[in-house]
Amino acid sequence: LRLLGDNVPSVDVIVTICNEKIDVVKDTVRAALSVEYPNNRYRVIVADDGRSKMLEDWVHRLAIGHPNLYYTARSRLGGWKAGNLNEAIKFAGLLPGGTAELVAGLDADMIPETRWLRCVTAHMMRDRKTGVVCPAQHFYNVPSGDPLFQTNKFSWYCRDLVCGLAGSGFNLGSGWVMRREAIDDIGGFPTDVLTEDITSSMMVMAEGWKTTYIPEALQWGLVPDTYAAHVKQLTRWVYLSP
Repeated sequence: LRLLGDNVPSVDVIVTICNEKIDVVKDTVRAALSVEYPNNRYRVIVADDGRSKMLEDWVHRLAIGHPNLYYTARSRLGGWKAGNLNEAIKFAGLLPGGTAELVAGLDADMIPETRWLRCVTAHMMRDRKTGVVCPAQHFYNVPSGDPLFQTNKFSWYCRDLVCGLAGSGFNLGSGWVMRREAIDDIGGFPTDVLTEDITSSMMVMAEGWKTTYIPEALQWGLVPDTYAAHVKQLTRWVYLSP
């Protein structure tokens, strides 16, 4: 499913950063700027909690040729990734034209396919009451044989697929798009949890919004490249989920 033409909803794409390797971030930002979507209908906002001067300078140089690219960094940290998202949305509201109809999110290491934005917005536009749309996550650095099961295929193609078919798809952290109205209905992303993605999905559903999951390869990211980092990630997912 794809949106065609130039009559498409406006979107603020927020790339959340927190001290990731700058080369990884650059790949994601460049990919976000290369999606098949009218340049005057979406903006890419680099929300940098790492406050990297090197990244800021690079974004400003790149923005010379991409007027829909912006950089912002909070002066005061708090609320983890949710706090970063909320501040980026406020920043977007101060830009010419104000905040977009839709807000999308990409993790620092998640490279979107060029069709990503036209796909997720198409699912959003099918029903005015759809508040969240999120695709599966795919990874390009998984070791041969996937010994630690890092592709997480059971989740993407079984659990999350079933939840999506039942009308209870979750925001899974990256590649998602949310209706700005739905975000406002829940008072922004919850800053008292680390799993703001799933928690915000539950809150949006409680407000009467529908959610959609797309089992399609629309983004490619990195899995942890050490066993310790892998365990740390799983611990956060398992013990800090709502």
